[in-house]
Amino acid sequence: MAKPTTPDRSQIPAREGHQWDTVDEPITMDQQSYLETLLREAGEDIPEDLSDLTKAEAALEIEELERRTGRTPPYPTPTGSPGSDH
Repeated sequence: MAKPTTPDRSQIPAREGHQWDTVDEPITMDQQSYLETLLREAGEDIPEDLSDLTKAEAALEIEELERRTGRTPPYPTPTGSPGSDH
């Protein structure tokens, strides 16, 4: 059986946060943990209401904190999207 291929994220058009299918879903535990790490690295306090974010809100916060801390996202950023060098 052939191994499924991973989609090339650089070929996926960037969408604004309000266009995401998961816009109203709650933040995942992985997102919350990563956000806490990024907030610490940025020297910021961890808000008590962090778990109230949606997936979309968390993703936008992660992108901003990655940009501010100089951390490379764990995936390629599509050209022309926030955080890309193009």
